[in-house]
Amino acid sequence: MNALAELINYISTTLVGVYTLLILLRFVFQWAKADFFNPISQGIVTATTPTLKPFRRFIPGFAGLDVAALALALLFNFFGVVLTAFLAGIGAHIISALPALFACALLKVMATLINIASFCLIVGIILSFVAPMSNNPAAILVQQVSGFISSPFRKIMPDLGPIDISPIFVFLAIGVFIRLLSIIGAQFDVSVSSVWLFAIVGFPTTIF
Repeated sequence: MNALAELINYISTTLVGVYTLLILLRFVFQWAKADFFNPISQGIVTATTPTLKPFRRFIPGFAGLDVAALALALLFNFFGVVLTAFLAGIGAHIISALPALFACALLKVMATLINIASFCLIVGIILSFVAPMSNNPAAILVQQVSGFISSPFRKIMPDLGPIDISPIFVFLAIGVFIRLLSIIGAQFDVSVSSVWLFAIVGFPTTIF
């Protein structure tokens, strides 16, 4: 890419990443039944409703999941990776590259969900030690999401009194899931790696 293309790609990638994060935070908060009236929740709802509302007209929810939000996040990421491909100069081969670009967009959405879960779990554990009764809006949301993610594992874990070992198994599941994403990505030459328990998705190696 030339300097201008790199600048455009940087701006577009950042905007897509930030807005995708907001959309998926809304998805996670709704799924976890987090406090809807929390000021942070309200801010995210305000920011995402204009683009999400049209999708909800023809994409219904399913089993308590906001499927429209997932579809919108996927669409944003798909257009983002296609734009990057054009800026990289592969417009003439864009049709043949579409399967890999779509896989890249899908993996980016899944990786963002993993990163949200990892962040909430890690921060939730820290807060349980240093500020278990915090009234900070962000802390409340983090603890609600963290508790939601850990609850299925708590139900099958033995009762150890004040010791909660469920996060260990949640982190194990996250690590396994990142490895599964890596295997899927390899089928489309999309690189998937991790830093600690956070997933990182690159572009298809055969394109870039």
